Amino acid sequence: MRQYDNERIASLEAENVVLRSERDELSAKVDALTAKIVELTKQAFGRRSERAKMAQDVNAEPIGALEESSDPEPDEVPRRKRGQQLGHRGHGRRSYDHLPRVQQIHEPDSKLLVCGSCGAPYAPFGEERCEEIDVEVIVRVIDHIRPTYRRGCNCKATKGVVAGAPPAKVVPKGRAVGWVPRPYRGGEVSPWAPDQPGMCSTCDARGQLRSFDSGGSAA
Repeated sequence: MRQYDNERIASLEAENVVLRSERDELSAKVDALTAKIVELTKQAFGRRSERAKMAQDVNAEPIGALEESSDPEPDEVPRRKRGQQLGHRGHGRRSYDHLPRVQQIHEPDSKLLVCGSCGAPYAPFGEERCEEIDVEVIVRVIDHIRPTYRRGCNCKATKGVVAGAPPAKVVPKGRAVGWVPRPYRGGEVSPWAPDQPGMCSTCDARGQLRSFDSGGSAA
């Protein structure tokens, strides 16, 4: 039994020696890789403040730590911020020289141009100027007048009443003066015609001018 224990102890000691050797070999590889990482980092990102910490405890694996400073390097160009740059001259005010210009002179009240104590007049002393952008909007009503003509003969083959074509509407049911068809001569709807009014195409009789209001009824 004692001999077995001695053999067991010798086997564990030999295994311990092998494990220690493997640990030392792995530790050396880690150190070499850490140094390689530091070198590659310098090549990729330039100079940085670095500090490597290596654990000295034999039971802890060596760890290489790389701490990078958040401050930009002197040779690095900082990113340009959006908006107005500090220390740079701006673009100035927008020019409106292309717009038509109207001058309005605002004279003081004549009572203010005389000294209230002795009555001496005030003398011109320069002027003050300011500008404003004036947008003029014209709102107006356009009367569309369409004279209507009735036939001056008894020829039934021609139109009884003719008028000019109505203007095109911007809005289909918007406010506009237009022809409203109404019953005429026993239920017949009087149409308007785009041709020249006032002459009968059958007998060349001249029609009589009649005025209609906006509702289409004869005056």
